[in-house]
Amino acid sequence: MGKTYSAYSNIASGTTPIPVPTGLTLTLISGGVKYDWTDNSGGVAETEIWCRNDSDAYTTATYTINAGIVTKSETALAVDLRYCKIRSKHGTNYSAFTAESSIAMLSAELIGAWATAAYWNTEFAAAWSADNTKLSCNDASTSRIRRATWWTSGSTYRTIVTITGTGVFRPPYANIANQATVTAPGTFTNYVIPNAVTLCMQSVTTFVGDVTAVSIKKVLMP
Repeated sequence: MGKTYSAYSNIASGTTPIPVPTGLTLTLISGGVKYDWTDNSGGVAETEIWCRNDSDAYTTATYTINAGIVTKSETALAVDLRYCKIRSKHGTNYSAFTAESSIAMLSAELIGAWATAAYWNTEFAAAWSADNTKLSCNDASTSRIRRATWWTSGSTYRTIVTITGTGVFRPPYANIANQATVTAPGTFTNYVIPNAVTLCMQSVTTFVGDVTAVSIKKVLMP
């Protein structure tokens, strides 16, 4: 026991290298990700948590955790993959980084052949057309397109839609209540918690333009 205690004291003094943390695990929690690890410094060292999203690069430490704490819960928007690596530190004395770990926060792509008229099998208003690469709308009023039995009620989905042109547009939704509207042009991200199962998009106020990209993925966080 004496030798072990001495080693911890030497870590604190900077005369002994800090052991690398082990057992890094990432767990999805409501609204974010939880990180857990094993501290091998005897509670002497702080922990730096470095995080990145998808293909982003690491920049500076996302969090610095007090010595003796071996867990951290963060609030984070859902991305395809959340990456993490950690290291121990005491003053200017650092351990090596752990291997990088990752966790999926979104499902695979769910929407199918959205740029075809046939995909919208419940309603495809006359103002709309499709050419297999995009949807076009030349709307003098309000019109929509719909696909039956698509959403799972109570789940959360991240939607991304890119539109050109002018006018007001309603991105993918299930129920109009509390669903966003956007003004063209641009790329827009929304989160949908459906209470109905029909997938819809809609011209709200004279939308004249194209829908050039659509993505819908289920959020995997509980």
